[in-house]
Amino acid sequence: MKHTTPMPPQRHKRVFLTEDMEAHAKEISQDKEKSRKFLIRAGLIKQNGEPTKEFS
Repeated sequence: MKHTTPMPPQRHKRVFLTEDMEAHAKEISQDKEKSRKFLIRAGLIKQNGEPTKEFS
């Protein structure tokens, strides 16, 4: 199937790509923070991020 809309210039693609990557990176860092808080709550790691003896 042929594209009916003209392809955007490479520059625009790159801008969209970096915006998507930034949004994705933010999501990943939020997920890491959530999982860290979950582990702290579960007692697997202490507040400073070091694993407790049961976990290591």
